[in-house]
Amino acid sequence: MIDFENKTATLRKSFKIKSFDEALPAGQYDIEIDGYSSDSSGNQEKYVYSVILHLHPCVSNPGLKRTLQVPLVDLEAVLLKDKMASRNREDPFLEEMMADPLIHLMMQADGYSEAEVRNLHSPC
Repeated sequence: MIDFENKTATLRKSFKIKSFDEALPAGQYDIEIDGYSSDSSGNQEKYVYSVILHLHPCVSNPGLKRTLQVPLVDLEAVLLKDKMASRNREDPFLEEMMADPLIHLMMQADGYSEAEVRNLHSPC
């Protein structure tokens, strides 16, 4: 789950970001919002296209602070997979569909929540 107000992302299981070879441990990660866009009048719009993820220190070098700039879409995909793994996989098709960030964008555009879609697909 991304908490933009407290600037954190929490993952329950270890994970791997698409553009980064290292597997990262579960836990809470501090994030910085990167990528505000401006309109023609100079006003900033809150459109986030990437975040800076503050990585946990390595065991071999605990004093080294590392960050990773991650497209928001990649981080959201990891978070959805983490959420899916923690749920009971009663319907693999539905769980796979709910893990797809594009599906969530379409649901948001159509005004549907995840709970509403799950209720529509649940057996009677």
